Formats: sequence, structure tokens, C-alpha cells
Amino acid sequence: MSMEDYIAARKEGIKQLHALESRGQDPYLPVLAELVPKLNQMAQVPLGLVQIGLDQIEGTATKGRTTAFARGFLPLLEQDSEFATKWSILYDGIVEDGLRQPIVALEYYNRFYIVEGNKRVSVMRRLDAVNIEANVTRVLPEAEDSERYRVYQEFLSFYADTKLNFIVFSREGSYERLYKLIGKTPGEKWTPEDLFDFQSCFYRFQQAYAARLGGEIPMSACDALLIYLEVFGYNNSVEKTPNEFEQDIEHIRSEFVVAAA
Repeated sequence: MSMEDYIAARKEGIKQLHALESRGQDPYLPVLAELVPKLNQMAQVPLGLVQIGLDQIEGTATKGRTTAFARGFLPLLEQDSEFATKWSILYDGIVEDGLRQPIVALEYYNRFYIVEGNKRVSVMRRLDAVNIEANVTRVLPEAEDSERYRVYQEFLSFYADTKLNFIVFSREGSYERLYKLIGKTPGEKWTPEDLFDFQSCFYRFQQAYAARLGGEIPMSACDALLIYLEVFGYNNSVEKTPNEFEQDIEHIRSEFVVAAA
């Protein structure tokens, strides 16, 4: 049983807990029910089984055992606890057989909050997984006059065309820019070939962007992709390798710096 892995993960969790507390920040997982008091009164849309990025998982849906995890789903409970034993058994099972049961999550403003499966998320993050299968219900936010809300409405239209939930922009009008750059029209359903080409292109760009500029520039890979495509074009980029993306990214480093300012 991988208790050593639990001990190592808990050590990281405690370190993060103390670091956040020293800065006066809440060290535990955000709770959607506390962030959105009217949660149970809001419209909800079942999305079924979808793949979601582990980096898009923000916290838990309800308070429950929130204090069992530091932010990032790092475990905190003592190694002789029942929780630690179950975590370790789950870890071994996923290593040997993969994740057999999807988690259950709520999506709010394209961030995910776990209803069932906190330990599964914790273990999968420990294993450096990128995605996890989830049965998702979307919580539709109340209308408000904010850029955040308008960008999310643009995302919903994009999602209706693509069913892609990992392309998240920070600025209004970005989805329209993306459509133009890749030669698509809003309302046009993407074919499986369109989706495969775009996803593989994005993942290679994301890998190169993280390798070349990760942590240096306060701009997400999605926002950076728009700048990149405006310079190099989509059709010219679909077949590029991560190394080619890295070289291009280095050449236009100043573009990212200016846009992020």
C-alpha cells in the first residue's frame, strides 16, 4: 500500500497550509455553496459524462470534509487515519487499473466543484494526470453587468458548437477572435476532424508555452494562443511540434509581455 505517497502528499499539503495561513489566506478548498449562497435556487443543466481538466477543478460543492484537504486537493489528515488508508488504497488501485469511476461535479463559470470524488481528484493530481472523467451539472449564473458574465455567455455559445470546456478566455470578444482565426462561424458545429486538429494543436502549444514562458508572464495559454495565431496563423500551426512552437513563442515573447501588461 502506498502510504509513502500519502505521507509525501500530506507533507506538501501541510507546507501549503502554513504558507497560505501566514499570508492571511484561507488554506482550505473553496466551497461553492459558500461562494454562491443562492446555489440551490439557480438553474442547472446536466452535461453528462465529460472530460475536465484537473487544473480547472477549484474546490468542493459543499463544506463536508473540506478541512481534509489544502488548496490543490493536497491531503492533510494524519497518516494513521482511516482517510489516509482509503487514499492509499485508492492510489494503488488507480496506478494498477486506472480510474474506474467518474467523479461528480458542478460547473460554475467554467470552474468545477466536486460533489463526489475528492480523494480521486487528490490522487489523480498526485499522479500528474491532466484530465479526469466527470458527471457534470452546469450551474447557470444570474445575469449581471460584468465582463466576467459576458465572457461566460460567449463561452456557452462556443461550448454549444464544440463541447470543449478547456478553452477559457479572460477578455470579451476573444471567442469571436478565435472563430475568425481558425476560419469558423459561430453557430457552426465542429466536425470530429475539426475538434481533433484544434485540440492537438492547442495541447502542443500549451506544452510549449508552459516550457518556454511558464510562470514568467501572467497570461493563460488560452489567451496567449490568440496572440500566437494572429502572428503565425492557424493552418500553418496545426502540424507544428512542441519544439517548433517553442521557437515561435520565443520569437514573439515581447508580444505576450505587452498584451499581459
